[in-house]
Amino acid sequence: MEPLALQPSVDFFGLKISDLSIALTDLAIVVVCFYAFFRLKKLNASQPETRFFRQFFIFTAFSALVGGLFGHAFVHVFHFWGKVPSWILSMIGIYFLANGMILQGKTFFSERFSNRLVIFNQLAFLVFGFLSLQKLTFVFTELYTVVGYLIIGGGIAFFIFRKTKNRGHQLYLWSLVFPAAAGLVHFLKFSLGTWFTYFDIGHLLVCISFWLILRGVEQFSK
Repeated sequence: MEPLALQPSVDFFGLKISDLSIALTDLAIVVVCFYAFFRLKKLNASQPETRFFRQFFIFTAFSALVGGLFGHAFVHVFHFWGKVPSWILSMIGIYFLANGMILQGKTFFSERFSNRLVIFNQLAFLVFGFLSLQKLTFVFTELYTVVGYLIIGGGIAFFIFRKTKNRGHQLYLWSLVFPAAAGLVHFLKFSLGTWFTYFDIGHLLVCISFWLILRGVEQFSK
């Protein structure tokens, strides 16, 4: 098990901060997600799935905010329990992302198949959410991310892109590359020093991924 704090603590006028750069790169995710949420609000889109994508961004923003503050910056206060809420918020975000992609595919799939995808997504969310809370490990959050983001979302994007060559679905497929790279960096624990760890690198790669999803959603709506 990794130590709760990965970086030396720093003191700001008597306030102890743990994992400073990790918390800051978490806040970079917050900025990208909030920007995407409000940018999509201005979008004059007739597609109902835009609402799901906005919910993905807002829940992911709160996940990164909670994780950055309670799971890293003040982990010495909240300990392990500061990390758990961000896992659940992240899974809720992925749940909405997958639902948005399922709606994207409705015109290409039968209603029966689309409904089965919705049920599959719901069951996966409930099962992995329960296991995350029961086992208190991030692994099940990661597994649900693979199911919702890669298998459901990526599978639908690939299927539609092959048929339509739609730029939005191509951007979604490109967005999958960066979390995969982040996962590899995390697995190898590749860091560029104490103050730029594999967490920081992963967070910045995820920012790129979310930007591509935003641009993809805008293309869906044209």
